[in-house]
Amino acid sequence: MAEINFSATAREIDFKKIQIQSQITTLELIKLKFYHTDKFNTKIKTLSKSRVSEPLVYKEDSFAMNSSISLADNSSSEQMDMPWLLEENARLKLINLEETRREIQQKNMKIQEIQQKIIDSGIPLKRQILESLIEKQRLVQVLKK
Repeated sequence: MAEINFSATAREIDFKKIQIQSQITTLELIKLKFYHTDKFNTKIKTLSKSRVSEPLVYKEDSFAMNSSISLADNSSSEQMDMPWLLEENARLKLINLEETRREIQQKNMKIQEIQQKIIDSGIPLKRQILESLIEKQRLVQVLKK
């Protein structure tokens, strides 16, 4: 009869059990990520449709109070529900978009100022260009002779 090493078999079973639990946790996290991504996209769409009249401010206190979430029990996805984090991400993205929009507006204003300066000084500029072209043509004619 062959001897069975029960301790090695028990370790292998424990190892497989841990691997399976790890895979289940990973699948739950993926499911949760898709759930929150969908909620986040919906929230962004509704926030971007309505203009925000009040200034957007990062509230550190609300973030700190909600950041103490227990992840010990992976069986319940309700425990891992973090809508405050999604709202905070949406708020920060809106702030970033608003800053980018302001920068673009400032650059457009500078471009318009430069264009206006060019238009305002257009007549003397055209005259200078024409005079330089006439001088070049005279030099070419002198060189040809």
